Amino acid sequence: MYDFSKLFIFSILFVFSFVAKAQTGAIRINQVGYYPDANKIAVVVFTDATTFEVINTLDSTVAFSGNLSAKMYWKDSGDTLKRADFSSLKTEGTYKIKIPGFGESYPFEISKTVLRKAAYASLKSYYYQRSSYELTAPYAGLWARPAGHPDTQCILHASIGKSGTISSPGGWYDAGDYGKYVINAGISVATMLSFYENFNSYFADSTILIPESGNGQNDLLDEVKFELDWLKTMQDNDGGVFFKLTTLNFSGMVMPAADKAARYVIGKTTASALDFAAMMAMAGRIYSDYDSAYAADCITRAENAWVWAKAHPAIYFKNPADVSTGEYGDGNVTDEFIWAAAELFITTQKAEFKTYLESKSGSLRYTNAPGWPNVQPLASLSLATRTNGLSASLLTTIKSSIISKSDSWLSQIASHPARIPQFGFYWGSNSGIANMGVGLLYAYILTNDAKYIKGAAECADYLLGKNATGFSFVSAYGSKTPMNFHHRPSSADGIAQPVPGFVSGGPNGGKEDNEKYPFTNPAKCFVDVVGSYASNEVCINWNSPMTALFAGVDAVLGDSSSVDFEVQTAVNNPPAVTISSPGYNASIGSDIPLKIKGTATDADGISKIEYYVDARFYGESATGQIDFPMDSLTFGSHTITVLAFDKKGLTTEKTNVFTYYAVTAIPGKVEAEYYSNMKGISTQTTTDEGGGLNITGLDAADFIDYSLNIQQAGDYMIEFRVASSAGGGKYEIRKISQAVIGSGVFPATGGLQKWTTITDTVSFAAGKQTIRLYCVTAGWNINWLNFTYLNPTAIGDLSAGNNVNTVVVSPNPVKGDFTLKYNLTELSPVEFTLCDIRGNLVETQIFSGIQTNSGDFVWQLKNHLAPGMYIVNMYSKGKKIADCKLVKE
Repeated sequence: MYDFSKLFIFSILFVFSFVAKAQTGAIRINQVGYYPDANKIAVVVFTDATTFEVINTLDSTVAFSGNLSAKMYWKDSGDTLKRADFSSLKTEGTYKIKIPGFGESYPFEISKTVLRKAAYASLKSYYYQRSSYELTAPYAGLWARPAGHPDTQCILHASIGKSGTISSPGGWYDAGDYGKYVINAGISVATMLSFYENFNSYFADSTILIPESGNGQNDLLDEVKFELDWLKTMQDNDGGVFFKLTTLNFSGMVMPAADKAARYVIGKTTASALDFAAMMAMAGRIYSDYDSAYAADCITRAENAWVWAKAHPAIYFKNPADVSTGEYGDGNVTDEFIWAAAELFITTQKAEFKTYLESKSGSLRYTNAPGWPNVQPLASLSLATRTNGLSASLLTTIKSSIISKSDSWLSQIASHPARIPQFGFYWGSNSGIANMGVGLLYAYILTNDAKYIKGAAECADYLLGKNATGFSFVSAYGSKTPMNFHHRPSSADGIAQPVPGFVSGGPNGGKEDNEKYPFTNPAKCFVDVVGSYASNEVCINWNSPMTALFAGVDAVLGDSSSVDFEVQTAVNNPPAVTISSPGYNASIGSDIPLKIKGTATDADGISKIEYYVDARFYGESATGQIDFPMDSLTFGSHTITVLAFDKKGLTTEKTNVFTYYAVTAIPGKVEAEYYSNMKGISTQTTTDEGGGLNITGLDAADFIDYSLNIQQAGDYMIEFRVASSAGGGKYEIRKISQAVIGSGVFPATGGLQKWTTITDTVSFAAGKQTIRLYCVTAGWNINWLNFTYLNPTAIGDLSAGNNVNTVVVSPNPVKGDFTLKYNLTELSPVEFTLCDIRGNLVETQIFSGIQTNSGDFVWQLKNHLAPGMYIVNMYSKGKKIADCKLVKE
């Protein structure tokens, strides 16, 4: 293989020398901003810069200057990072990070109220999820809509064991669909009620502008009560609790009022009863001042659900055969029993619940952040912060476990290149780091140590832009935010901007939705498209920890001033971007100029467009008509990212994957790894002369396609540079139609890095075409192919005075001795020579007894003839008068 890397690096440096100051997308910050006393650390990808400045946007003065950290590699993103730490800058204002010779960040604030509006919007997102409820303009603004799903005649599914209908209106739509689920309500309600217990003055009446505002009650309690009211309708007469209320299958992407499919109450399980018991127990103590009769009813319902769960301790949910909506399957309810007992004990102080908890004392430690399948940590948090009658030693153990786990997360943040704790990039990964942030908030509550609230704030930084994607995952909060949530109302309402305050599920290496993910790195497996329910859906249990995180950080690090949180009736939309070339998954040959083409449009105008190839900055332009050359790319798979900025600072990102492949002029040499398509192969460093890479890992039915531009029709010798340990590897040369035009067997060479050259011959028409090297049987590596044009099968020597002397081999290819068929214009003795493809003489035969001008000559080989291509020459009177090819199998 020829190494193009130096040429590629030179080209990139050449581009950088003109436009390297333009980068914004490569500087990852909290796009909303920071509290004066918070850690303030940005990360910068793929930079060799050593210093940075923080610029006050008001007067362009330098407010802070510092050194970038050493380079660090983030495995999950595939990025090399440097950190920019400006934590000591505490003066309030609006700023940008500037890296000389590299670029400038999005603007951000340093303020004592910086997360407050985002916290309010996150809680208000639940209002927009209300079922059976009209959202009116005074509260919903731009996203007003009619009520949908009255849910007054919900069919009892056969899985419940009874028939009929029930009325079950209200509650929140669970996610991007229109289902309502008790299980996911559990952690969502609990996280927000627990926040209220620790910060009961936050979200004061009329904070988030919902219909209940003005009733003198906390807005969080008002909104959560809307869900609690629905939950009560899901309790059966015997105390058990139904599992979910959905259609049999997910509805289409329509508005709630347009979804007319029948709604079913489905399932009745131990987990739903216990989650219900825990929620109702919390509500019983929290709503006692709000409505004492309501609270008392909650407690009664909680205890009834507990009794039912004890009598039915192992009823698990699985979707019936005719149901395909969310399953929320959980085959272990030990954690649900612990959580329900903890909340019931805190509320009632009854001995039964204390005894149960004491019997599970070894399972009350906080060992990880909660999730809907693992709610035991919710018990730990409540027991550590609510007055209860457990022993002092047991409570100390629980509190210490929260602090210990938080210390572990702080250690991970300190050592991680992007300063985040270790969480998995799975479905709903953003809730993972948000719940860790909530855990750090509780450690602060227990210790009053500022390091924990600063760690929590850095978890918020991740959600708001300091991540591998560069997105602020919160709609309407940041310069580059998701626009295309998997959320039926946002998709169907005809409004470009989604409901503000939603958090996207986040990067998910599982990619279960089979959408087009341009990046395979787990931390970058995110796409802002409606179809991506695996990475870009909304869900109530993702917004709940974010609500608590943003509000908790603000409650501790912020001040008590008010902010102007209004109902939005108009919004600014980011640019609309299309990439027409390279198209997604396009294959582009090296015989045509490689350009990025497309458009970027915005009502406010386009201020600039940044281009990134394989996540590295490539260049910029200042017009919405995209026609930007890409030069000297290496052959293989690439990503092209277009980042378009409008003149009000909003950004849209579009990324396509494409393959750039070699189109080789033939005659010529093709490096094996310069394929246009393949199946099953891989590359490795070769020990062959010239170095570079060779193809390996070939199994039966694997193939490698090569794009060729045949300069002249005719026969070509193909030389294969191959290595094989045992030999016997069979190959075929195929046209794109799969017609076989050549085949052979590779011999043993002494090892998979012991190289030899084998030849074959094929015929090609002139022009651009694709050939396939097909593996019939495995056991060989290949380093290159070389194509040599051959003379026609039979030729005449003009010096002989005519052109009708011919010789051909029959049959051809040969296995051993062979026959020459000749035609002569003059009866005279002839000499035949057999030469290898390089012209070396192999054998000679004299034929002196010629009786006729045409005939046969049987060539009996004197020596073993190795497989390959040879040339037979026919001489008369010392002059060559004809020749032909011979192929030995």
